[in-house]
Amino acid sequence: MVCLDTEFLIAFLRGDERAASVVRQIESEGRRPATTILNAYELFKGALFSSRPESNLKAVRDLLEGLTIIPLGVASCQTAAGVHARLKRKGELVGEFDVLIAGMVAESQERQVSRDEHFARIGGLNSRTW
Repeated sequence: MVCLDTEFLIAFLRGDERAASVVRQIESEGRRPATTILNAYELFKGALFSSRPESNLKAVRDLLEGLTIIPLGVASCQTAAGVHARLKRKGELVGEFDVLIAGMVAESQERQVSRDEHFARIGGLNSRTW
């Protein structure tokens, strides 16, 4: 699996050809596109606040049906807490969702596709910038 971040999924939903190309590459490698439950929440939240909530909610639901959803579990929470503690000691805190997403990606041992600079600061993830 390859975990796709929210900003990537938004670009994909908007028809970004680079995002579509990354998905095709993932699938050609025999890997399954995935995302976390928190990314799903962020997509739904964005759809509800958009100018076309009903059509955007449907687009999000349709997209998520084709993805594996990485859950938030106890092990992910413990890993995320360790990430938070390490960043806090260094004075480099990032948002709680990014810390939790990093915990889920690390625990699932999946690659992550993102442009979010917070994940670069978190470090230790198998990340790919698109």
